[in-house]
Amino acid sequence: MKILKQNIKFSDLPIAEQKSEIEWDAIHWKEIFKNEEAWKDCTHNDYRKQAKMVLIADEDIDYKKYSLIELKDGRRKWVRFDDIENEAENERLRIY
Repeated sequence: MKILKQNIKFSDLPIAEQKSEIEWDAIHWKEIFKNEEAWKDCTHNDYRKQAKMVLIADEDIDYKKYSLIELKDGRRKWVRFDDIENEAENERLRIY
């Protein structure tokens, strides 16, 4: 695994990657708020708005920044900074 770019803010990611991150985080927020009365009537779009707001608010936190890595097989992948070690271990164990 090789790191091609690092310390990239959420707002500097390619649009497709931003959308993907928003979707993943929206699912995360939906799980967190599933038992909260105030969130009972929220749509998936409401969760996406929440996710985007938090991703933008947190983009200056170092461990929440992104890196572009290249795997041994040539595939490139954007990962959060704190996931780089996991990706290296997955590649070592051939778990993709």
